[in-house]
Amino acid sequence: AFRRMSKWDTLRKGHIDTLPEQLVKALGSSQTEFDLEALELNPVSANMHAARAANLECNAVAHLAEKRLADCKETATNGPEIKSFLAAVEDVCFSRPYFKAPRLDRDMKQRAFVPEGSVEVVRKSRWDIDKSIFAPRKAESDARAYMDTSKMFSKQMFVDWKRVIGKQRFLKCLKLSDVEVASKEQSLQNEADEVKDVLARYQAQICRTYMYFCMLGGSMGEAAYSMTLNQFTEFVKEADIIDNTSRSSKLSDCDTIFIATNYEEEKDSKDAEENDDTALMRFEFYEVIVRLAIAKFGKGESTSDVSDSVGMLLSQNLMPLLKRNRDIDVDRDVFREERLYCQEVDDIFQKHQDFFMASYNFYKARNNTKLMAMPQLMAFLQVAGCLEPATGISLREAKLCFMHSKMESIDELKKRQRVVSLTFVDFLECFARIADLMSPPTLEDLKADYYDDVHNPIDPDRPTFQYYSKVTLQQAEHFHRPSAELTAYKTRDLDEKLEQVVELVLESFFQYWGVDNEQKLVK
Repeated sequence: AFRRMSKWDTLRKGHIDTLPEQLVKALGSSQTEFDLEALELNPVSANMHAARAANLECNAVAHLAEKRLADCKETATNGPEIKSFLAAVEDVCFSRPYFKAPRLDRDMKQRAFVPEGSVEVVRKSRWDIDKSIFAPRKAESDARAYMDTSKMFSKQMFVDWKRVIGKQRFLKCLKLSDVEVASKEQSLQNEADEVKDVLARYQAQICRTYMYFCMLGGSMGEAAYSMTLNQFTEFVKEADIIDNTSRSSKLSDCDTIFIATNYEEEKDSKDAEENDDTALMRFEFYEVIVRLAIAKFGKGESTSDVSDSVGMLLSQNLMPLLKRNRDIDVDRDVFREERLYCQEVDDIFQKHQDFFMASYNFYKARNNTKLMAMPQLMAFLQVAGCLEPATGISLREAKLCFMHSKMESIDELKKRQRVVSLTFVDFLECFARIADLMSPPTLEDLKADYYDDVHNPIDPDRPTFQYYSKVTLQQAEHFHRPSAELTAYKTRDLDEKLEQVVELVLESFFQYWGVDNEQKLVK
């Protein structure tokens, strides 16, 4: 392969650092010497059977990558298809037939005879999530899976958009704002479909933005899952949508759009009972995006096409906002896939399952549903010592953990309590996210910089609880880790943090209830 390359010198200079030392020496010698030395170093390089096998392997992984790329084009979300495609591309990069030494055939060696029963064989079973503490989530979630699937997102978009185009006032706005529709060059249905397609491409980002600004308010419980006027105003300001020099996108215009979007045409319907009259639901946020796009870019300002104006708003206002504030664009499944769903975390929750189940049942009993609402979670975290100033967990961050711990729902109105409350598995995930965000100091750091044998001896049974019960805010800032941020890269495994936070919570509850062990606490 080297010998037949036309740009021999360029290849030799450009790739000299990536070649084995022996081949580098061979490249500097004459052509004949290079052939002989290369064959001596890698005899199988002249084997046609090995070359064909390498070529077939490369073709196979390339064909798989093409299929994964086709799957990406069919979906509008940044879901598992993208991850599968990137993994396939990586396989292609590592399966190139050129400059890849095929495996040499080796003679099979006979294993030594071991008498039966002379060695004890310990077989460790592979961890199965279907048998873990997270198993109920597959049946409980709308996705019928442990992750939010692209199929679920498609159904969610269908339900939300059906409610949007079911409003006659919105359709009238669409008709009057699009030149081609108004002149009957294009049907209203076609333009509505085009707008839906644009929104679907940004569906994940739109939903994350909606939920983030909902959680910024002071409301708790069901009210926290809708966007009030104050939170909407905060959104249009941070997204730079307000333009006081324009004709129709001043702050007063945005307030008018909020009121127009929140108007309910059918006040006696079942959906209207769950739809807050003074706040935006998720499907109404899609409508308000379209109306804002028309006001800022449509009606001849930048375009006369509604779908184009929506694309402009999302690309020029929403996406830059997500880049400026990384806390908004959080993919919930990344935490689940990379940190939560594993043997070590499952073992900790299984070990303390009785305590977590008793806590869940006790606190959820304060409302009339079978699920845990946001106020009940905050009450649990308060007693557990997780919302103290030294932990660094604010009420806003606790609410975001609550929201991120829930699986997505297809219909936000028909199963409203499921949308705004935690199942038991959601509760466990929320606790894990809190522990990951707290990021308590390691025991090594505490022994080295906090405890001493004379004035502040360590309690070996509860070092984390002892630290959080005595540490000052100034000392806590010294131990604050860069990874203790919502979107920061995590440097420690979750199970290590989880063990420490479980210790803190149990000791806090022991003191609160006046017991000295976990079994008595559960009872």
